[in-house]
Amino acid sequence: MGQPAAHTSSLARHHLIGLGFWQAWQMAAFCSSAIIDDTPHSGISLKTLAIACTTLGYLVVMAASEKSALRPKRPFDLMGSSFSMAFGTLVLMFAPYLSDPSLEVVALVFSLTSISFGNASLLMMWGELWGTLATGRVGRHLYLSYAFAFLLFFGIFALPHPFAGLLACTFPLLSATILHSCESEPKRMQGLSPHTINRVSSIKAIAFMLVLSMVWGISQNIVPHIAANASSGNFMGMTMFVAGIAIGAFALNLTLSAPPSETTALYRPVIPAIAAGLMALIALPPSFAFIGNGLIAMGIYCLDMFLMLASTDLAFRCKIPTTRIFGTAVFVSRSERFSGRLSERP
Repeated sequence: MGQPAAHTSSLARHHLIGLGFWQAWQMAAFCSSAIIDDTPHSGISLKTLAIACTTLGYLVVMAASEKSALRPKRPFDLMGSSFSMAFGTLVLMFAPYLSDPSLEVVALVFSLTSISFGNASLLMMWGELWGTLATGRVGRHLYLSYAFAFLLFFGIFALPHPFAGLLACTFPLLSATILHSCESEPKRMQGLSPHTINRVSSIKAIAFMLVLSMVWGISQNIVPHIAANASSGNFMGMTMFVAGIAIGAFALNLTLSAPPSETTALYRPVIPAIAAGLMALIALPPSFAFIGNGLIAMGIYCLDMFLMLASTDLAFRCKIPTTRIFGTAVFVSRSERFSGRLSERP
């Protein structure tokens, strides 16, 4: 009995940052020009289109999983999702440089479809794993992964094109590899009787989640009118630097303090960070608007972690398929964030 425990302990360190590679891909794709160029193509913002496609991907994969669930312990599922996301990323990087417009459209459709499937299915399989683990362990998976994702993002941000994008192509593969090794994680025991979901509380929680999720999208439309050099890559880099420092300090604090409830700990900074960020956007000079934007981003990332932890824990306690609740939480969060960006002009 002692040997498996020691083996699990030896794997714990890299298990805890596995999602960080998936999250770093999101940051590289939507908060830098490593994968998607900021320049509009044929009057279309590729970043906005990619966000729409990946958001829809969560809904499609969630619906498909009701009939045939994705399992992280099946190598084919992991390989299919990670290679689909990696290869789609590679095609998306170079599609805008194709000389034939028709071929460019075909490449964009193929790449966005591949990325949407791989991105959603890989995250859903992480959710399947978390639904079997203790909430404290899942909390550590989340906040350490998000902190690690910022380190990866800063590495991506410092590299020139196309090397930054090529590095980002490896992230889905690394995330899937670590996820496969996480099967050795100790599982928690299922209770005899399932919990019931209070519909009124659920509606209030969803409404609250909708409002907070829209803040990020709306704020990104306000920032160009407030901040100096908001359209430059340096502005987003400084925004992510502030958010990364805040998330890193937050993760360090949780690691040292070992809170009794990771769910409460992840939720607690959401509203203060978003409120402080909005006030900073208004009060600070335009040249320091990145501070407010970074604090809002920090609050939104904490909201992401809270939703992932709470939804997988709820699915386990209520004996409901994890993908159904976890997928719904992710889709609602991402769709409202996308709706907040609809007024953005390429």
